[in-house]
Amino acid sequence: MKKIFTLCILAAMATAPVMAQEEEVITPPADLQTETYVAILTTGGDQTYYQNVNIGFYGENEVYMQGLAYNGVPESWVKGTLTDGMFLNIPKCLLGSFQYLGMTYEYRFNGTTFIYTPSTGQFYAPAGYSITGGIGSEVYATATLKPLVEKAAVPATPTISFGPSINGSTYVTEMTIPLVDVDGDPLVSDLLSYIFYYEKDGVVSELTFTKDLYKKLTEDMTEIPYNFTDRYDIDNYEIWMNQPKEELESWSKLGLQSIYRGGGEENRSEIAWFDMAAYFGHDGIDYIATPDTDWSGPIFNLNGQQLQQPQRGINIIGGHKVVVK
Repeated sequence: MKKIFTLCILAAMATAPVMAQEEEVITPPADLQTETYVAILTTGGDQTYYQNVNIGFYGENEVYMQGLAYNGVPESWVKGTLTDGMFLNIPKCLLGSFQYLGMTYEYRFNGTTFIYTPSTGQFYAPAGYSITGGIGSEVYATATLKPLVEKAAVPATPTISFGPSINGSTYVTEMTIPLVDVDGDPLVSDLLSYIFYYEKDGVVSELTFTKDLYKKLTEDMTEIPYNFTDRYDIDNYEIWMNQPKEELESWSKLGLQSIYRGGGEENRSEIAWFDMAAYFGHDGIDYIATPDTDWSGPIFNLNGQQLQQPQRGINIIGGHKVVVK
């Protein structure tokens, strides 16, 4: 899901004030050296999000951060000044803009102050920060940035759902690709990717997103990097399914798997599956239930509601229509 939240008033900080300056897009020095941090972001609704941030120290007291924005311009930078060795004051700035469907969307960082702890390399913003503009706003109640050490890890299982688009003319797959491993430890986003599968006629295949269906792609893609977006059909929280409806209806299942290459290893998550047959309610009866019918796997009625056990009549079991008498 998109991390877009309604605006709220951030609590006033009891630390050094943020100095105002004219808004401008920040460009880091060409020779800036950065390290990868994990941003642990909380919202007023007690939700926690993880994302990677690149941080570089420059000169005596300048600090540059890339990746505080999640929506629209994740490649953007902010710049702060470190005072007294512990207060990082980041003023307001224009993060950047992008065009979508003929519209130009601008994003702005509203300024904040981080408390820096040199012994741990950690930054903490007790009042969080907010980003406004574009097609929505990001508001975080607190923000903690910690140095991220690469290691071998098994990525957590993603989630997947499928349904009609807003205009109702096509379909959209929404997903969550957790930026943590199975133990809840953060991952390096540049080392994370994902892949889709579909089951058709009992055969599971990898799904390739082709240039003929996805006009913004410059090449066919099967494995998609976590940070990739074509700013049109593909993002790391949703993908528009441009395949013909009759093709989508022929799939019995749609799967999603995360892949992590860290610490010299490649590890894959469990595959999250969505029951396409149950969603579309395929016509035709595949089986008549008998005393030895296998009831394992998800069971749905024709309305797509999951059942604990088969009911009398037509059920969707394992992607097949089964009649229970």
